[in-house]
Amino acid sequence: MKNFLEFTSLLIGQGKPISHKQVRPVLFAAILGLCCGLAHGQDAVSLDKAYHPGELVHVISTYASQVNLSGGGVTFALSKLDNEAQRLWTRSFDLTDLKALQPNQYEATGKIPEYAASGVYRLIRAWSGVSDLNKGYDYPDTLHENITVRVINERRDPLPTLIDLKLVR
Repeated sequence: MKNFLEFTSLLIGQGKPISHKQVRPVLFAAILGLCCGLAHGQDAVSLDKAYHPGELVHVISTYASQVNLSGGGVTFALSKLDNEAQRLWTRSFDLTDLKALQPNQYEATGKIPEYAASGVYRLIRAWSGVSDLNKGYDYPDTLHENITVRVINERRDPLPTLIDLKLVR
């Protein structure tokens, strides 16, 4: 215990051993710092990439066998708002431009909307169709991949605040 106290006193820069009453606050601060660092690291890992308005997003869908799609795409929806001032901005977007990559693989592409709210978006739906048959896959029930992206939008709000509405007839 004495070596720990001497080591801790050097870390906090006092140059003298700390008392046993000072150990708890020092340990608490160290553990809190470690926990905060771990939580922050997990946040970064869960996000695939950050995008800005106008940038293209690409998602690849792979099917169990060859398919000739006539339509399809994916939807991202806001799951965590970063800027409260943007709470009324666009909260979802679709990627509907399809391109066949392989007989069983398609790429859906689309742009981040100009006024997409800043925050974390989750891929919540994928759909595909052949002629008049359409299938939808929703997260987490039938779409099990947890795909998230961060949108960073630094635009200013072009609409003034609505202050009054009146029914005239």
